[in-house]
Amino acid sequence: MVNPGGSSDAEPQASGALFIGVGRMADLGVMSNVGLTRFGGLAAVWRDPPDAADARRIHHDLVAACCRRGPFLPSRFGLVAAHGDHFLLLLERHADRLRDALAAVDGYVEISVEVGAGEDVRVTPTSKAIERLEAIAQAIRVEAGLKDSQSRAFISAEASPRLTMALLAPSVAAFTIADRLERSLRQFSADHAAKVSGPWPPYHFSELGGFASITPAR
Repeated sequence: MVNPGGSSDAEPQASGALFIGVGRMADLGVMSNVGLTRFGGLAAVWRDPPDAADARRIHHDLVAACCRRGPFLPSRFGLVAAHGDHFLLLLERHADRLRDALAAVDGYVEISVEVGAGEDVRVTPTSKAIERLEAIAQAIRVEAGLKDSQSRAFISAEASPRLTMALLAPSVAAFTIADRLERSLRQFSADHAAKVSGPWPPYHFSELGGFASITPAR
């Protein structure tokens, strides 16, 4: 039984529904080539899984299009439900958390930072090497001027240690912060290869990963 407070404007598809993300109904408005499942002022965006070699790019392009309309919580590529109405359960159960998450990314974009050994350098994953990357991660947070909650750091200890960071930066200052980080990384990580990219949709701050279990995949 479907809750009368929610609705979907597209017919369920036998091939499944590829999750794009969640936004506010007022921001998303009318969109073509996607399904919108609505509840409580929120809308889950989904589409038929594209049968194309560039399916991942198509997914990202749709996420970017939604982000241009307003704050949006993007789903990582590959989450598929039996049909669009399954996302109604997501909205019903987690509406308040989703609204809070949308407020947290409103006016923000993601900047990515990667730091590791150069292509021709092999570094053993010792505790010293990992501690060095942890120190670099902290220096990046300070240089970006962001709160701890606005950064995600991942250090791979396999083979050659590598730091990957996602930073939630104000949209209006994103390019300035990225340029400042590139200059600073050349100084405090001169013995590492570093790359700054973005702005991107806030993939690492969408908070949707914890809700994936309630969207039955096929």
